[in-house]
Amino acid sequence: VDSLKEIDRFLNHGSISVEEQGRLIYGLGVYFGQVVIDATGGEWEIEHLPTGIELRVVIGEISISPVIRVTEKYHHGPDDSLYAYFVKEIAK
Repeated sequence: VDSLKEIDRFLNHGSISVEEQGRLIYGLGVYFGQVVIDATGGEWEIEHLPTGIELRVVIGEISISPVIRVTEKYHHGPDDSLYAYFVKEIAK
């Protein structure tokens, strides 16, 4: 879970080219999801949408979209911490 602090730091200070954004955000989203699963015992779920698929992590009654969460972090910056989100919303 502490590795989420490193992802926060990277996304806060790293410069990502437009060409790399999609792949990097998707990869970090999958990593974030797997960290959540490893820490909570959750599991992956694939939701089929008219526009494609969405990867979700389900932990009991909680369902999150880690790729969307990382996308939000990337666009909102330092105030939108993945680590803080995990501690406040998932691990509570």
